[in-house]
Amino acid sequence: MAKFSLLLLDSVVIIELFEIGIWDQILAHCDVHVSETIVAEVLYYIDANDQKQPIDLSRYADKMTIHSLPVSRVLELKKGFGSILLDKLDAGEAELLSVVHSSFDSYRLCSADAVVFRVLAALGKSDQGVSLEELLQQIGLSRSVSWPFSKSFRVHWARCGFEEKLHGIILPN
Repeated sequence: MAKFSLLLLDSVVIIELFEIGIWDQILAHCDVHVSETIVAEVLYYIDANDQKQPIDLSRYADKMTIHSLPVSRVLELKKGFGSILLDKLDAGEAELLSVVHSSFDSYRLCSADAVVFRVLAALGKSDQGVSLEELLQQIGLSRSVSWPFSKSFRVHWARCGFEEKLHGIILPN
């Protein structure tokens, strides 16, 4: 099976992958990319016994690409929007969106945060967003997922972002 290329993962998706026990399978099937901020943010997940289990993403550095982005690149994205929408992004999400926005490569960004899909749509890059449900289906690891990880969640919020752009609520340059 071919690898899923240029896959940017948000922290909440990574935590979910650890919780459901398929992180290693994702690394085997995908060309995973994360930002340094996300490596620092993802510290633990809650197991089936409600116990915190540590996550050390740096242990997987040889199996994924870690992006180091200058602050100026992230600020450029935020400044270009001139919108309070980007204030809702955490640092890791803003970095991942900066990679998608400024790259000629066809990165796919997997998130479970509405603001990410809204921003991608406003940038005209909603096709580069992917839900965890869609990702798992594409690599043959289909599972039932909760609403924020579903295709319908991604489609709903991408549509909202597109409408916000049309109505001038989100104003990317």
